[in-house]
Amino acid sequence: MLALDFGTVLNGVAQLAGLDRDNLPSHFFKQVRDLANRRLAIAYPSAPWPELVRVSNLTTSVANKFTLTSDMGEVIEVYDKDPLLNIDGLPQSYRLYVDDNGRYVYTRNDLKSVFVEYRKARTDLTGDVWSAGTYNNGAQVYSNNNFYTVNASSTTQEPPHANWTKIEIPTRFLGYLIQGIFTDYLTANGTPADMEEQKAEGLLSLEIDSLVREEGQVRKVKVTTY
Repeated sequence: MLALDFGTVLNGVAQLAGLDRDNLPSHFFKQVRDLANRRLAIAYPSAPWPELVRVSNLTTSVANKFTLTSDMGEVIEVYDKDPLLNIDGLPQSYRLYVDDNGRYVYTRNDLKSVFVEYRKARTDLTGDVWSAGTYNNGAQVYSNNNFYTVNASSTTQEPPHANWTKIEIPTRFLGYLIQGIFTDYLTANGTPADMEEQKAEGLLSLEIDSLVREEGQVRKVKVTTY
């Protein structure tokens, strides 16, 4: 994935806010981080971004019941064959179901293998700036302009390092994130920002237009018939 450095977002918002990026207030980082989650929650489902859409084969011993894995976000489609390699793969009728034990896709036709097209699950940005210490599995920190999550039982190493996994954000979201977070920053500080919101929406629309018009990623519209 072409992934942005979150430090670029942080500095971009600081510049629009008229702040000295080399002397930012201590609370500014956390404010930008938290506001970024709201904007990413809007950007992720706004289009089938190639950086985020994946296809995985799920199998089961119990026909028609398939367990979704934790990295799967929204399900886009379910096929009987791999849609990346087969032009004759047929979309399947399916139903999503969630209970206390997990998330499932239910199909019909006694299927024991399907290919699920889905959007990667979004990871909330929660990490604080890295400081020396021991971090256990699942911990998140901010270091060297990016957020990282521990993928080992514990570590004392500072990321980037093999014990850490970078949280990747598509580069195409850069302009929208900077403008959108700046808009929310103004709103949080009591400044009306309707025009700034229009700018943010316009930047996201440009990326969607690029995806559809320039990259040719046009999705078929689903029509329910009876």
